This record gives sequence, C-alpha cells and structure tokens, in this order.
Amino acid sequence: MTPDEIAILQMVMTPGLGGRSLERILTKIQRENLSPADFLSLSPQAMALEYALKPEIVRVLHELLAQAQSMAQRLEEHRIKMLIKGRAEYPHRLQSRGKDAPAAVFARGNELLFPQSAIGFTGPRRPTPQGAKAANRYAARLSQIGANIVSGYADGVDLSAHQGALESGGTTTLVLAEGILQFRIKKEIAPYLREGNHLVVSEFSPNSAWLAGCAMQRNRTICALSQAVIAVEPGVKGGAYATAQAALRLKRPLFVIGDADRKSGSEGIRYFLDHGADLLPYGDEDGAVIDSILEALSKKEISAAAEEQPLLFD
Repeated sequence: MTPDEIAILQMVMTPGLGGRSLERILTKIQRENLSPADFLSLSPQAMALEYALKPEIVRVLHELLAQAQSMAQRLEEHRIKMLIKGRAEYPHRLQSRGKDAPAAVFARGNELLFPQSAIGFTGPRRPTPQGAKAANRYAARLSQIGANIVSGYADGVDLSAHQGALESGGTTTLVLAEGILQFRIKKEIAPYLREGNHLVVSEFSPNSAWLAGCAMQRNRTICALSQAVIAVEPGVKGGAYATAQAALRLKRPLFVIGDADRKSGSEGIRYFLDHGADLLPYGDEDGAVIDSILEALSKKEISAAAEEQPLLFD
C-alpha cells in the first residue's frame, strides 16, 4: 500500500472515528489540497481544533501507524484489497449511498462481480421451510440467467440464497457485518466455492467483530450493490425490514416473498406491498415470475445519485 492508503487504513481502524466523521475529514483535506498522509502529520492540537476531533480519538489515531502498516501487510498476504471511494476500482453502485457510502471497502475474490447484474436477498435467520426453499430456488433461477446474488451471509435466508446461487453454478457476493479477516467459510457453501464464483466484502475495520449496528449498516450496502432486492418473509422490525426499507430509499425495485393473507406474521409483507413492493409466490414453476423481475429491472435505471457525488482522491 502507498503511504496515503495506509493513512486511510489507519483512520478506518481508529475506534470512535465513524463513517460520517471519516467522510467529513477526507472531504475537508481534499478541499484543502492535503493528502491523507499530510493530515496524519498534523499536530494533535491542529487535528482536534481544525477537524473537530476529540483528543482521545486523535491520540489513538496517532498511535495506530505501526498497527496499520502491519495490517496492510496482512491484507496483502490474504489477497484482500482496500477499495477507496473515488478511485476507479471502487464499486460504482455503492456511490448511490451518497455521503453515506463508506470511504473504503475491503474485498477478497472476484471483483468483476461488482458491475455484474445483481439481485439482493434478505430475510430472517429463522424463515419458514417454505421461505428458505424459496430463497434457494429464486437465487438459483436468477443465477442461471446471469444475475449475481448479493446477501449478508447470515444464517437463514441469506445462506439459502448464497447456497442456491453456488449450487446452480452461479456467483454470489457475501457482504459481512464484521471485519473481513473474521470471515470463515460455512459448511453449507464450502463444497461449492471456486475461484471466481464469489466475492467477500466488508466496510468495517478488518479485525472488527460482529455488532448489531454493523449488521444494519451492512444491510444498506447489500441494497446499494444490488439492482433489485427480494425480501423473504420480512417482519415489521429487524434486519430484513431495515434492508427492504433501504431498498425503497435507494429506489431499488423491491419484491417480497410470503403469504400476505395470513392472519399473523404477514404484517411486514402487507406493509411493503402498500409501499410499492411486488409480491412473489413461494414457487415459480413456469418462470413467469422471474420474467416479471427482469421486466422491472429493464424499466428501472439505477439512481443517478452516484454521478452527483464528489470523488475522494481520484
């Protein structure tokens, strides 16, 4: 990594320096014609006063240089790349999150999957047997016609979708709610992983542990990387609900799978149908439903918000 890349990694690794603060700092130093390495060479007093940083954060930031250098070497050894916002390799669709797009993401695997046609999947960790089967089948069918399947690598619907894609010979992107060095291959997909058929992505410090807040943030990234989202049996709270809401905010076509007529457990489904989602049946024996998804995608262009965002350190 270059000194500037290590400086950005150092900032990403700093506890208490959240995504919005990092975005603010990088935008400000670019405006002032400073590099990230120049910023870290400033005195602690200048950092605190000019960049509105707490003294404790500044102290920790300055102490992390050696750790960041060591981390850069570990990432290289594990063939993990840090993709910086504004550079050509940064996922274009992720820019649609605007200022909320992470300043850097970490990726391991086939980066050519970033621009490929992509469908996101979300749902509960404990779906009904019908729901899990539907996620697997829809992911498999969509993979067979060239869609990359994007999901959050949690148990339940996420894992069913990843597995369906890989079993059918397709591709999948696994978006983590933890640092990328925490990634472990689960037994459900281990037999199907091949060179080129998957991509692991994280927007968090490489060693960071799973946190509920990170999972919610990860859900927005799943939507941003996808051209449409399928929510299986979403409730009225929790991760699937948050992901489906994010899809609506990002103006991604949203489809829900479930039984809207059930007396209980269908409130989330009815909510999203009322807000513009399309209902998919649990099964799609004749392929007509897949055709409806493709038709929706053909009529829907990805938000132009990405084109309007300033680039960092191009």
